[in-house]
Amino acid sequence: MKFRRFTKPKFLKQVGRPLLERLFEQFTDELAAKNVVMPKADAEDDAYFKALAEVVMAPEGLPDDLIEALFAIEEMANEQGQERLETAARQMNLDLRFDQDSSCGDIAVQVWLAKPELLHEKHNELRIHASTKGERKLYQRVFGIRLFGDDKHFSERKAYTLEPLCQDGEAALDTSDIEKINRIVLVEIEVFFGGKFKEVVIRKAEDILAAAKERGQEGVPPKGHLVRATFEVYFTGAKKPRKVQLRPPNILKLGRYCDAVAVQRWLSVRRFRENTE
Repeated sequence: MKFRRFTKPKFLKQVGRPLLERLFEQFTDELAAKNVVMPKADAEDDAYFKALAEVVMAPEGLPDDLIEALFAIEEMANEQGQERLETAARQMNLDLRFDQDSSCGDIAVQVWLAKPELLHEKHNELRIHASTKGERKLYQRVFGIRLFGDDKHFSERKAYTLEPLCQDGEAALDTSDIEKINRIVLVEIEVFFGGKFKEVVIRKAEDILAAAKERGQEGVPPKGHLVRATFEVYFTGAKKPRKVQLRPPNILKLGRYCDAVAVQRWLSVRRFRENTE
């Protein structure tokens, strides 16, 4: 088994040194028994993260229980895992500190430290396999209702479109009638041109629509097929915007689970959500 995230200093830095030290301290005796040399306590942060990544690069020398923990944390260190963990932690009234700067890895480690069995339980839920198509659809509806109040959230049918950006431009980002959202800015698009070489162009800017307007253009590029858009959403009371990514037909990535209701409202009102009935 090879780890994809714990071997990267950038990921470790996002989790943070205090949490990582607490995590590995749970296996102090087992690590010592296997003669695993951990980073020095007085090492500078960059050296610490690099040394810890090197330790995890040789998983065959790590205790089995630590391998299991790291594997589960990695599997849950993504948007979908984050949403489930935040929901579960809230339901169980766990005393954890999630804020807008918390990374997916940060949240996964916090949950493991507070209640390891909860993280493993949610990890196992993500790996459920249905035996029939009908059973899979049932799981999708139930999880959608439980997690998002929407029985079509995990639907395989077409749910989202980016046509409003092409047709309405700035009007598609209007939030004057959307509670809890003050402003939305388009910051990244992915356009597919196809052809013999399957050309894809990704364009980024602090404000794509404003940048286009400055060049004398209106809206997103008229040529090509818009396949993905990333927005910075300014929520009421939040110090910083949080990113929302939309990739039709059915992928929506949120910065925080608690943003779902407001974002889905905006998507519905501005016609980014298609009628899936």
